[in-house]
Amino acid sequence: MRKVAVGLLNQAKKLLFLCFIGPIEKVVHEMVGVRKESIWRRLLALLVWLKDLGRLAYSGYRMDAKRWNGPEWSILYVSDSTTNSEAELQYLLFDEKPSELWLGRHFTWKLKDVIRRYGTPDCLVVLDLNRLIKTSFQAKLKIRIAPWLRTFMDVSGTLDATLQRMTRERRKNIRKLIVQRYEFAISQDPADLEIFHDRLYLPHANRRFGERAIIHSIDIPRDASAKRQMLFTVRKHGNLLAACLGRFRRYANTFSAIDLGEDQKSEFSDRENAVEALYWHIITWAHANHFNLVDFGRTRARLNDGVFEFKRRWGMRFCKDIAGYAMWTFLASDLPVPLIRRLNQLAFIAETGQENRGLILVSRQAPIEEKERLRLKKVACQAGLDGLLEISMPD
Repeated sequence: MRKVAVGLLNQAKKLLFLCFIGPIEKVVHEMVGVRKESIWRRLLALLVWLKDLGRLAYSGYRMDAKRWNGPEWSILYVSDSTTNSEAELQYLLFDEKPSELWLGRHFTWKLKDVIRRYGTPDCLVVLDLNRLIKTSFQAKLKIRIAPWLRTFMDVSGTLDATLQRMTRERRKNIRKLIVQRYEFAISQDPADLEIFHDRLYLPHANRRFGERAIIHSIDIPRDASAKRQMLFTVRKHGNLLAACLGRFRRYANTFSAIDLGEDQKSEFSDRENAVEALYWHIITWAHANHFNLVDFGRTRARLNDGVFEFKRRWGMRFCKDIAGYAMWTFLASDLPVPLIRRLNQLAFIAETGQENRGLILVSRQAPIEEKERLRLKKVACQAGLDGLLEISMPD
């Protein structure tokens, strides 16, 4: 009887995804880049809410509780097991993979009880759950962090205006790259997409992110010209150095350049220059074709993240990823000094209402230098964020 019930539940979940979640998510993806003043904005907000609600139902309103134990601190991790962030959080919060203690599977309405039962005063609680789930549990530290932010480049003005939003170093590099002899091309040939996927995209993703890599399935249609995706490539002396696969968004004047690949056999400096040249090629192409925005995909919500820093120097802006449905919630009443230092080094970007702010934990035992605080504030402002969120922790 139990097998029958489980089978029916799995079938119901499949139908929920095929008939409700999947179709809505496809429309939401096509609305990436819709501006606040657009007539589509209210519809987008409704669709995002319905998508998140569907994902919550898909999870069965259940969550897994685990305790991660490291040499200097412990973390209570609660997840609905569909958010795909466990490896990333362990990588960020520990130097080495922590030991794990399974604490059972629970209903989401038992969240507060789970925190009280398994949390300790010096333990960081990390909730990796649907953004619709909020807890009334009170703690000194209580912040919400989006696992991903989406990055946009405004190309609706002049190219000079676009350049002025970049850092001085980035503008200098672009001027150098312009005089170098790169060969640019745009393709919709399925054979080129296969080469990109196998030779550039997969090796690049696996080498850079390892087990944390999130591999996208790439659609390689028979009639590629009928699709809205395009492959941008950059070569030098005939050698393919880097490429990026992008697509038009149906309900916004946005071009999304998301899946990047590099030739791992080339020298690092050659790949780095080729990627910069590729970005500039995409920006100038989008400007010439009268797009408002270029969507350069997602980045982790951390001021000190390498991808975030690379994109910030291009003058890109960062906002909530409407395609995502999960949020990280950090809860703590007290924390070990080494963990406070770790969190300050990571420099998460916290969501506070409609604002995004860089997080700093203030502690006399783990002080942050004024020079570093000012640097983080400058980075946050340059990225178009709303400054810093400073939270005092007990000494």
